[in-house]
Amino acid sequence: MKNRQKLPGSFVKMSIVGGVAVCCVATAQAVTLTSTIDYTTSNVIVVDDDSAISTLALSNPVPTDVITGLSVTVNVTGSSGSINADGTSTESGLGANGYWNELSLVLTSAEGTSLTLIATGTYDQGVDTEFVVFNFEQGGASQSGTVASGSFAPTGGSFAAFNGEDASGFWTLTIADSVGGDPKSLNSWTLNVETGAAVVAAIPEPSSALLSMLGIGVLGLRRKRS
Repeated sequence: MKNRQKLPGSFVKMSIVGGVAVCCVATAQAVTLTSTIDYTTSNVIVVDDDSAISTLALSNPVPTDVITGLSVTVNVTGSSGSINADGTSTESGLGANGYWNELSLVLTSAEGTSLTLIATGTYDQGVDTEFVVFNFEQGGASQSGTVASGSFAPTGGSFAAFNGEDASGFWTLTIADSVGGDPKSLNSWTLNVETGAAVVAAIPEPSSALLSMLGIGVLGLRRKRS
């Protein structure tokens, strides 16, 4: 016995094998949704002993699809002086830029799930680095020590926390600086979300042998009553 049900972007084939309903999901090629915001063309977001929130919007073209993967790229400036509207620092040279230990970044999904990308205290204090591009992805390197551009895993957990959610809606990135006097700026960030059909689990169904035994039992009860 076979039943088929069509879903947008995929199809589900169910077969009864040995008394168990086996569900196989064939999915169309995964779709990657991308959204970017660049503040360097206007005014970068500067934090100094405070925090700020940046918002991006995503629209999922297939409403039934859910998140299967995710990565985030964030461009940040650190300064011991002040930060210009385009994200450049007013200070440069040895000792001019540092205190990256004060930085924290938190990503929040459209459904409200939050994941810490960088926790306060992750990096060393005195680092003469002005611009850093963080590419956060599953399987990236762990973060600690001297800050540098590269690909990293979030400090607060796994991107799998977003799997199964709807990507559509407003996503936020919160940037914070924990101590005054050494500002940080959010210059730009890009969100990449992979989506695909939801996974359908196998559905147990009574075996033919069990159904036969139940039938015999019911028949026996009827005979006793008669």
